[in-house]
This record gives sequence, structure tokens and C-alpha cells, in this order.
Amino acid sequence: MWYRFLVLLVAFCLPLYSHTITVDGNDDDWIGTPGPTGSLAISFREAIYVDYVGDDLGDGGDAPYASDNPSAYSYPTDAVFLGTEADILEWRVTGDPSNDRLYFLIRLAYNTVWVPIVGIACDLDHIPHKGMDDAGLYSQVRLNPVNSWEYLIKLVNMNAVVYDTLWNTVSGSHQNWFSTDNDLIEVGIDVSNWNPKPWNRTVYFTVYAGLNEWDNCRPIYDYASQWYGGGGCAGGVCVNPRVYDLCFCTPAQQNADLSNYTNVSWTELSATTVGAVDMRMLTGDHFPQYYGGYDPSHPAKVHINVRMKGVAFSIDDTNWDLTESGTYYMSPNEVAIRGGIGHQTSSPFLLQNDGGVFIDLFFSTQDLFGGPGDNWLPVALIDPTDYTTFPSMDFYYVEPWITNVEDPYHTPPTDETSFSGMGLTETDEEATNTNWAYYYSNATNNGVKLPAFVPANPTNGDRLYIYMLFIAPAGSTTLDPHPIIVNVTAGLSDP
Repeated sequence: MWYRFLVLLVAFCLPLYSHTITVDGNDDDWIGTPGPTGSLAISFREAIYVDYVGDDLGDGGDAPYASDNPSAYSYPTDAVFLGTEADILEWRVTGDPSNDRLYFLIRLAYNTVWVPIVGIACDLDHIPHKGMDDAGLYSQVRLNPVNSWEYLIKLVNMNAVVYDTLWNTVSGSHQNWFSTDNDLIEVGIDVSNWNPKPWNRTVYFTVYAGLNEWDNCRPIYDYASQWYGGGGCAGGVCVNPRVYDLCFCTPAQQNADLSNYTNVSWTELSATTVGAVDMRMLTGDHFPQYYGGYDPSHPAKVHINVRMKGVAFSIDDTNWDLTESGTYYMSPNEVAIRGGIGHQTSSPFLLQNDGGVFIDLFFSTQDLFGGPGDNWLPVALIDPTDYTTFPSMDFYYVEPWITNVEDPYHTPPTDETSFSGMGLTETDEEATNTNWAYYYSNATNNGVKLPAFVPANPTNGDRLYIYMLFIAPAGSTTLDPHPIIVNVTAGLSDP
């Protein structure tokens, strides 16, 4: 007959539901991990787009319906221009609803603060034609009507300005920092006067860059001169776009988007040249907030409550008695769950076996979360030397480590690497791979079996040490606790 003797409840919640940035030109508090070039990733409450290097070519020299210079855009010849100021390398956004503030980080190489200009159009409802499709800033670019914006942010010359659809300036205590030392622009946009606000919705961002002239986009002439770039038309009065670089598209798509103008009509961006960011993924919701790999240098700061209710019972004079409660603040998002006062390394959970009988143990785990988000599933196997195998969105990892060798005669596990040991000395099997976490639904029938533990000294009793390694979804941010249950089932075994 089987008896379940241990239930370990791990409840998660994130103590902070927003990402506050100090706007100081230092990117140390932007901790998200970017994805590959051309991707929009969400990492540690930051949406990150990595743009292509050297794609600041404007219309690419291909505007078949316009009579202008059939060359890619070039920069002015004056030494003040580096020729990289309008080449966006990376764009990030995060938010702090508690302070009604959006934060942006834009990386581009420049050494004079007045040269670059960046526009960020924010479509808050994604209703076609409901908003403004003029990209603004004299860019001579139109957005696809499905991405028409409610608010437009202009970043130029040590200043951040927000416009509504009537071209009124929206008041707010905006912050900005143009850092030529770190080649970035960092801003905090006050959205307290926005209607609607960007929270709890998907925002569709259109982002572009050009060169500044009188706080708007500088015209493109037919040939480069001291103060004007080339690739446009004589006098810069034609309708070619004054935009060098776009986010959220390949170079080929950018070329198509910026070269479909005619002699009398502006170019129009495609519907897909937009970054769709679910702001709930940045500011706290029911979902883990990471799409990429695990990085231990960026703490998830998940708050874990560990509670274990002890149950005493007998099997042929064998007594097991477990009690435990406590709280962890773990950093990064892994922790060795141990018993004892202060959760010290030398204080694992203890199983007392005084009967001298052979015991089989079964382990399994599951997430009992019943809210509107997704249940997390256990990762069956990790490589402790490869963080890309660690749990990401909607997954977690938990691993038991068992021994009957008493401290201080062995070194207990303390991290994900040291947990990859043999475990119980009476068996050559540790609960750490597909026969452990993959079978999460039923402990009795599907859990991993660690067979035939027998106390070495049944006269005086023998302790069985259980350690638990828990790894949360990387960058997890959840308002609702996910109750992770670890089931341990004990049963009599034949010798």
C-alpha cells in the first residue's frame, strides 16, 4: 500500500510589477537580453528590437515612380556628421504604470547631440484610420492606416516632445538624456495625460530616424553637400522621404517601404513595419515574461513562499515526520529549497526512518494555477552548463537531490551545477531527467522511482536528506501565485 507523506507548495509572486528606469544616459538598469538581428524580443520586462547595421540608406536608390537621384541616401559632407547618426542599432521600451511613465532606449552612434532625430508613433487601439497616419516631423512618410497613431513622440536635440493627433503638444514631465559617450538616447515619457493610456493593451510602435534640421527631419538633396545628404532631388523639395532608417523590417522591406513614393505622393509604410508590444508583458500580468534563454546575471527577483505540512505515519514501525515553513527571496531565479532554521546549506529536509525497512520513493510535480493565464509545465532536463536549456516562458524546473550521508561528511548541493550529482547512495538513479519532470500529472503512477532505500543504522535511526532545486521561468513576472506542487510518495519495497 502506498502512502503520500510529503507535499511541498511553492507559491510565486513578483514583489514589483513595473520596471523603473533612471534616465541618466547609463544603460545599466536596462537588463533585458536582446534576440538576434531583426527580432523583437521580450526579456525582463523590456521589449527589445535589434535593427540591422548599416541599413540607413533611405529609399535605397530605387524609387521607380519619382524623378530623383537613383542612389541610396548619403550623409552631409561636413565633419560634424559621422555617417551613422540615423542608423538605429537597437530600440527598447518598458513601462512603469505606477508612475505613468514609458521608458525608451535608442542606440545609434553620434557625437553631436543636435544631429539625430527619432520619431516614435504609438498606435493604442489599432483601429484603421482612427488616428493620424502622417508620420510627422516633416518626414514625408505615411503609416499604413491600420497603424495610425494617437500619440507621436519626437526625440531631438536634448528634448522629448509628445504630440496628439491635432498636433498639440501633450504636457508632461518628460525626461531625456542624449549620451554621446554611450551612443544612446534614453527617455522617460509621462503618459498621465494620455487617453487612452498604453497600459493593459498592445501598442503598435512605428520607429524611424533621420537627421535634424530645426527640430524636424532634414531634407535630402540630389547630391550630398556640406549640410545636406544626397539621394533626393535638387533643392530637397521633392516628396522623397526624409527618413534614413526604420525599425521592425528587413533591409529589403525598408527599401520597398521608403521607395514607393511618386512625384506627387508620399511613401507609405507597409502594415507589418510596426512593433507590436503587449504592454502586459512589460508591466506585470498572469504570464511569465521571457521568450529567450536564461541568464543568471539578470535576477528574476521572484518571491517564493515555501510551506511544507508535516504528516507522521507508520509503516511497520517506520516513522516519517516532516515540518517546514519559510520565505525565500531568490536571486537569480533559482534556489535550493532546504529545511531547518535559516534554510542553511546544512539543513535539508529530513526523513527519519527507524524501522529498518526498504523504502521506495516516487517524485512528481505539477502547477495547480487556476487563473486566467497559462499553467507552467516542468522542463524535463536541463544542461547546467548551458543556460539556453533552462526554463523560459510557461516552464519551470525542479529537481530533488537525496542522500543518506550525514553532514558534514559530504558537500550538499548549492546551485544548479552541484545538483547534478548521484543523489541517494543506495541507488544509481537521481530524479533529474525525463523520468522525473516530464511525468508531472500523477505522482503515484508516473513519478520517478528511487528504489530500495534502507537505513544504514536502523537501531539508532537514519536520516534521509532531501534537497530541492527550483528554477522559475526566466524573467518571470506574475501577479498571481503559481502553486507548484512537488509530490513525494513512499512505499514499501522488496529488498
